[in-house]
Amino acid sequence: MNRPGPDALRDFFRSDVFNANDAPDFEKAIAAFYRRFDPEFDAWRYNEIGIRVNRIVREPYIIEEQNAQDAGVRQVNTRENITTIYFCFIQKPEMELSFILWGDIEEKPFFSYSKDELIDFFKFRFRRFSEFLIR
Repeated sequence: MNRPGPDALRDFFRSDVFNANDAPDFEKAIAAFYRRFDPEFDAWRYNEIGIRVNRIVREPYIIEEQNAQDAGVRQVNTRENITTIYFCFIQKPEMELSFILWGDIEEKPFFSYSKDELIDFFKFRFRRFSEFLIR
C-alpha cells in the first residue's frame, strides 16, 4: 500500500466515515481506509472468514543472482517487495500473528484468493488456530 500524504489523510478523517454526532464505526472506517488507499485490499473478505488484518507492511529487498556467461560472472539485482501481513482472529483479538509473502509471485495470488482459498491458506499456515476460522 502506498502511504497517503497528509492532505489525503486529512480529507479521509473529515469524511462521512467519522460522523461527529456518533461514535465512529471503526470497522467501517478501517474498510473505507483500505478501499481508498489500497484498492487491492478488501477487509470484508477477511472478516468473513474470521480474520482481521491489522496492518500490511511492504518493504523492498534485493535478490542477487550470478549468471555465468562466457568469460565472466555477471551479477543481476532484482528488486522485489517482501510483504508482512499482521492479523488476528476476530475471536481472539489480543493475539497478533503474522506471515510473509515474498514478491509479486506470492502477493498477487493471495490478494485474489476466493473465500475457500483464503480458508485453506489460513488452515494450512495456522493449523493450531483453525477453529477460529468461519467456514
